[in-house]
Amino acid sequence: MLEEARGALTPVFRLIDEEKNTSFTETETLEDSGSPELSININDDIQFDNVNFAYPARPDVFVLRNLTLTICSGQTIALVGSSGSGKSTCISLLLRFYEPLSGCIAINNRSITDCNVKQLRQKIGVVSQEPILFATSIYENIRFGKENATKAEIEEAARQANAHDFIMQLPNKYDTVVGESGVQLSGGEKQRVALARALVKQPALLLLDEATSALDNTNEKIVQEALDQACKDRTTIVISHRLSEVQNAHRIYVLDNGCVIEQGTHETLMSQEGSRYCEMMKAQQKEKTQNDIDEKKSTEQIEDDDQRQITESSRHHSHSELDNESKGYGTRVGMKGVHLSGGEKQRIAIARALLRQPKILLLDEATSGMDTYNEQIVQEALEKAETMNSTCTSLIIAHRLSTIRSCDLICVLEKGYLVENGTHAELMKRRGVYYRMIVCNSIS
Repeated sequence: MLEEARGALTPVFRLIDEEKNTSFTETETLEDSGSPELSININDDIQFDNVNFAYPARPDVFVLRNLTLTICSGQTIALVGSSGSGKSTCISLLLRFYEPLSGCIAINNRSITDCNVKQLRQKIGVVSQEPILFATSIYENIRFGKENATKAEIEEAARQANAHDFIMQLPNKYDTVVGESGVQLSGGEKQRVALARALVKQPALLLLDEATSALDNTNEKIVQEALDQACKDRTTIVISHRLSEVQNAHRIYVLDNGCVIEQGTHETLMSQEGSRYCEMMKAQQKEKTQNDIDEKKSTEQIEDDDQRQITESSRHHSHSELDNESKGYGTRVGMKGVHLSGGEKQRIAIARALLRQPKILLLDEATSGMDTYNEQIVQEALEKAETMNSTCTSLIIAHRLSTIRSCDLICVLEKGYLVENGTHAELMKRRGVYYRMIVCNSIS
């Protein structure tokens, strides 16, 4: 026990002995108002100027490389790209969770390192890919966004986030305790409460990191309409793998390997045949085409060439990605995988689940945080794993119906009841709830 205690103290003393980071202090972070020179007006243009960054745990792996982009005041800016391209890292740097290794992030040509950290964050609303709720009531969870918020303000924020109606259907309404990490709520409900928390303080800058990734198509459309209203007259940065969500953005930046490789409006980028954005859009349109309704052919298949390409990628993708890291499989991922992108974390979690060759495999929105390319790769790998382990029973929960088409049995739930079950072909012939969901997928 003594040896274990000594071992546990090693990282503590290492932290104590580290050189002090003078970029900002605990006092500056906690104080309610900074000195005049620290105040900042966030209603101006935001510039990333040749920003380079690598996470402390992987100092040799640059996540951002000479990144330069401008976020114009009052506009909606979209960051798109494959998993691990640096999109979420931009938000982390803007919130000053980390500092750039070089380059500058400025608002109206003034570095954000000169401003008060708390003041900066109070003016920014964030909805992340993985919503974090606390073990208290829904009311208190929303109020965390603005401590002095009135009941009317909280309810209005909930309405804007399409959360008010489902909250009022709960027995205790806004006093409902959500449990640790919001365990008592579904993924979509947690996301909407988190969105209400971001909107209650009427932020000058709204950051949406895969804000609708956990929602079904019906709720995604409703929440997206609410987001479109919330984005008006407000600077907004949207990160999304679903390009249909960013088509109306004033400017779209396409990131790859930490660099901006393309930029422009949706129309401009689509007019550039062979561009990365155009190829990504075609891939997603192809996925939706698979859901188009055809009474004679209710089960379409991917072309043989594409199947072979996806299968080949699935054999090497996870290993080669790790092999490219400076420490390979010895790479430290940080607390809750903070040094990895959402898609990277999901792929590692899937690998961990497959390693033991389980008899029962539970997949709860396992590919929701991935771009279309990586989703196809992982989906193919999962199907291959199920084929190789014929004794494995898989239970899949998904809003993207294209990921469950090959299932032996599909069960459709509505308000806690089983309303339909059968194969994809059988449910399509019935033209019931599942059929309408497929139609909604295709239209959206």
